[in-house]
Amino acid sequence: MVLINAMSLYSAGFTAQTLGFTVPRTWAVGLNAAISLFLGSLLMMSATGFLDSFVSFLALLSVTFSAWVGVFAVDLLRGRAYDPAALLDTTPAGAYWYTGGFCVPAVAAWGTGLVTGLLFTGVEWFAGPLSTTWIGHQGLGWAVTITVSATLYAILPRPADRTGGDRSLHF
Repeated sequence: MVLINAMSLYSAGFTAQTLGFTVPRTWAVGLNAAISLFLGSLLMMSATGFLDSFVSFLALLSVTFSAWVGVFAVDLLRGRAYDPAALLDTTPAGAYWYTGGFCVPAVAAWGTGLVTGLLFTGVEWFAGPLSTTWIGHQGLGWAVTITVSATLYAILPRPADRTGGDRSLHF
């Protein structure tokens, strides 16, 4: 478990650097460790039981990841081909820099899908206003999330990159 957690913290520190936080890796790992320790302690002191808290965590995590799955699936179905070398350039001059380093249509679809999915999600310590509907009772907030984020990303204007050629399918 210690090895797995060390690898996870190292990966999270690397992700923080990738997102643009210009701190040494040891600081990024240390900050992630402090946040994990704080939130873990808070959970252990306030939780009434481990299993319910764990299931709640997994349910909320599934909604979060499902929103990104919807966006990613549409991108894959479009047949978009990425330039591997250009993907490594994370500077403002990079081909995939988009707007301020973010692909606005993708982030908008992800955020909208996430919020919509949370409306249907009910867990131990959080209940969306639509969690009492049939969809909410069946635990299908994640399915709503995928559907909304995929649909929205499919209808939003396609992001333009600076690779010089659009080798993707159009739909």
